[in-house]
Amino acid sequence: MRSPHGHAAIRAIDKRIAAAQVRVHAVLTRADLLPHLTNERLIVGLPSKSYKQDINRPALAIDEVVHVGEPVAIVIAVDRYVAEDAAALVEVDYEPLPAIAGLSKTRWRKGRHAHTAIHRTISSPNSVWVSVMSSAAFAAAPHVFRETLWQHRGGSHSIECRGAVAAYDAIEDKLTLWSSTANAALGQAAALRHARPRRRPREVVTPDVGGGFGRKLVFYPEDVVTALAAMLLKAARSNGSKTAASISSRPRRSATSTGTSRSR
Repeated sequence: MRSPHGHAAIRAIDKRIAAAQVRVHAVLTRADLLPHLTNERLIVGLPSKSYKQDINRPALAIDEVVHVGEPVAIVIAVDRYVAEDAAALVEVDYEPLPAIAGLSKTRWRKGRHAHTAIHRTISSPNSVWVSVMSSAAFAAAPHVFRETLWQHRGGSHSIECRGAVAAYDAIEDKLTLWSSTANAALGQAAALRHARPRRRPREVVTPDVGGGFGRKLVFYPEDVVTALAAMLLKAARSNGSKTAASISSRPRRSATSTGTSRSR
C-alpha cells in the first residue's frame, strides 16, 4: 500500500484486520523488515559527488512519507485481488505536513521542507559564474533581458509496468530475484547491501530486452521488499499497476533555469 499524501508523519500502522483476512499470507511493515535489513535505504541510481545530502529512498517509509505513492506496507496474498482488498483494511494514522509541489516553490517557502529532518531543500546546487569580461559587456549593453524557463516533470507510463519475482532456496541458502530492471549489477549490489546476512548467495536476473536508462535504471523499494518477503515466505511476486507506475516510477526530472542575455 502507498501513501496518499505528498508529505505526512506516520503515527501508527494497524495491520491486524488485514492480516486476519482469509487467503492473506502476511502483512509486512518497516518494523517487520528491520531485523532482516542491513541497510534500509536504497542506492542512488547515478551516484555523484555533487550530492550534498544523503536522502536515498527507504525500502518502506521511515516515520514519514515524502511523496504520493511512497510504499508504506506490503500485503502478500494468494492473488492480487485479495491483496488489494486487504491493503484497503490496513489503517495508517497519518499527520499531514506542509508539502512542496514544484521547483520554484522549493527555495522560497520558508518552513516548508520535503523531509522533516532535513532543513535544506536543495540536494545538488549547480551555478554558472559569469566572467569579468561578460559582466562588463552586460553593464555596457543598452538592453538586458532576464528570463526564467520551466520544463515540466515528465511521467513514466510504460505499456508494461514494473514487476519482480523472488524465490529463496533454504537448502542452498540462496536468494534469486527476477526483476524488470535493466541494471543487473545495481540490483545485485542492492541485494547484497540490504538483505541480512550479507554472506548469503544472491542472484539477480533481468530481461534480455530494453535499455538501462530512465525508469529501468534504478532499483525500486518493491524489488527489495519482494526479495525480503521471499526470504520469509520462500517465494513472493509483485505486480505493478498503471496507477502505481504513474505515481512511483522514476520520472524525467523537471528543470527551472534562469538566464540573462544582452542585445546591442
